[in-house]
Amino acid sequence: MESFILYALVAGIGVALLSGPLGCFLIWQRLAFFSDTLAHSALLGIGISLWFHLNPLWGIFLVTLIIAFLLTITRHKKILIHDGFLNLLSTTSLSLGLILISVNPGVQSNLMTYLFGDILTITFKDIILIYCMGGIFLTVIWIFWRPLLAVTVDPDLAVIHKIPIIKIRLLFMVMIAITIAVAIQIMGIILITALFIIPAMVARYFSSSPEKMVLLATLIGIFVVIGGLILSFYLDWPAAPSMVLMATTFFAVGSISNYLNFKISA
Repeated sequence: MESFILYALVAGIGVALLSGPLGCFLIWQRLAFFSDTLAHSALLGIGISLWFHLNPLWGIFLVTLIIAFLLTITRHKKILIHDGFLNLLSTTSLSLGLILISVNPGVQSNLMTYLFGDILTITFKDIILIYCMGGIFLTVIWIFWRPLLAVTVDPDLAVIHKIPIIKIRLLFMVMIAITIAVAIQIMGIILITALFIIPAMVARYFSSSPEKMVLLATLIGIFVVIGGLILSFYLDWPAAPSMVLMATTFFAVGSISNYLNFKISA
């Protein structure tokens, strides 16, 4: 196996191990658009970084953290209609990012790289970063599993049990923001949002408990990465779009299977 394929495979599986549980919490909280908003806002971070000659990681990290904080506060305080606010932030930050990049005279940026990433150029250093981040965040999820689940399923009950709702929500959203900031340069805006949402949507059809859904979403994410890379290698397709199409195939098959099971049992 070529080394660049092996690196892409290991890195993709690393991201899938983390996006599985985080994506399930996004689906349970009906925050599918949240990851989309953060991913789009990353383009604003890239635009700012390019103007100040910084590593794009720092710009993405800063902007996604600010957006995550704003969303957490507005959601907790019920200041604005949440879906509308997500759309506002997503489109505005994406537009500002595109403008900053396009009017920067010293930049020859390929926007396709930011949209779909370039997983086949990943380095060993990137893999170490992904697995260190994944190890830390999976440990945090394991430690705070019950508070995270309580805040997600029944916030009123969480208040009765004196669980600090806003701190738990901030913790969760910071993990999402950092994951996007690290993964987006490698996997792109489109693929990282797909890995967060689609495997969790498919897993929900076939899961009878939160733990089973997290496990199944993670496994589906891993198969999406493997299948997408196989398509890319043998058909000479771009890697990230191949993975997105593989995820869509999983969703289509899962939806049809779920529909047939429903009709048979009805």
